[in-house]
Amino acid sequence: SVLPPPLAAAVAGDARELLLALRRRTGRRQFIARLELVLGDTCTRWHCDNNIARALVTYTGPGTFCANEQGVTRDSADGGVAAVQEDAAEQMAAGDFLIMKGGQWPGTAGRGVAHRAPHV
Repeated sequence: SVLPPPLAAAVAGDARELLLALRRRTGRRQFIARLELVLGDTCTRWHCDNNIARALVTYTGPGTFCANEQGVTRDSADGGVAAVQEDAAEQMAAGDFLIMKGGQWPGTAGRGVAHRAPHV
């Protein structure tokens, strides 16, 4: 492991909890798990993912922004995010688990949760 043993154990425990929560919620048995070191800005524009669901945990630094659907203006053509009212956005704190429905979640009709990465 590239992580110090105490941190590696904490991350492994978090991954286990998160995967079990996803399994209970979705009924699926197979997931993709990644641990990423983010060194700069990633996707800082509002968007939704074209997947079933996505889960994020930020361990240090600013967390992901997630928008309440009532404050999201959608593109009528594809359900993508056209705009988000700033008061509809909430920023996750370090250590928060964020589980988001994607555009392929049953019943979302391509309208997954609007989110964006913070500037780092």
